[in-house]
Amino acid sequence: MLRWSWFAPAKTQTFLVNPLIKSRLKLPRLPYSHHYRTHPAVQFTIVCLPHTAKFKLFFIDILEVSGALYYVFYVLRLGIDNSWKEILRKEAPKDWDTIWKPLFDGGYHLYWISTQHGVTVLDVDKEITVGKFSLPPLPAVDPYRSTTFLWRGNQLTCIVSIVLHETYQISILDFDSGKWSLYHEMGPFDFVAACGRELIINFLLFRYWIHDQIIFRVASSPEIFPRGRYSIHFSYNVNTRQVTKIEGIDMGNHEVWLHTNSLFSLPSTPT
Repeated sequence: MLRWSWFAPAKTQTFLVNPLIKSRLKLPRLPYSHHYRTHPAVQFTIVCLPHTAKFKLFFIDILEVSGALYYVFYVLRLGIDNSWKEILRKEAPKDWDTIWKPLFDGGYHLYWISTQHGVTVLDVDKEITVGKFSLPPLPAVDPYRSTTFLWRGNQLTCIVSIVLHETYQISILDFDSGKWSLYHEMGPFDFVAACGRELIINFLLFRYWIHDQIIFRVASSPEIFPRGRYSIHFSYNVNTRQVTKIEGIDMGNHEVWLHTNSLFSLPSTPT
């Protein structure tokens, strides 16, 4: 059961917060590389070891050593460690590389994904690498914005945008063969039926896969909402292909987080 999430106000001090019990934990100083920092949402992943109340926070950064770049993996055992522990290094390209937020399977494995190294599997208990898989075919232009990796039950899935904001293909990784196969095609979405209006989409983000529902967030342009850009959350049923607006989340700059197969939302504050 994951109840904690990280929060770094003004990018100076990092906290771990529990919104349910309104508690926070100040984390040790981060081993930041100031010249090659990626987006914080991609760097942090929190896990809970199965059948325990032990939490670990994993952190990824890019470090320059004698002119060479490396992805460096750190771990912090919450309530135990007073500093971050380095557990792994992988060579990073000097040119641009795309990395995605690591995915935790709810068991013992964390999946770190990049265009250079593919899918690297980490054992969160032993804190070692235990596997590696290739990536499915990805768009040559801006793969980060057009590709999303989601965890579905016990499967790793990849959603690729075929026509921007309109049609998508979903592939699933077979862990035994190491091959990806096409699972589903979706879109265009009927937003008029779902929320009563056409949307001029600024961006569309797939966030979670819960049972047969894919949760995604749409940011619509100010032409639809004159007071500014607003986000609306929807769910897509892969069995019925129906899109449904998620009620109870105010339109605004909100984000949803997963909590034991349920959703709660927090307003996003600019940093």
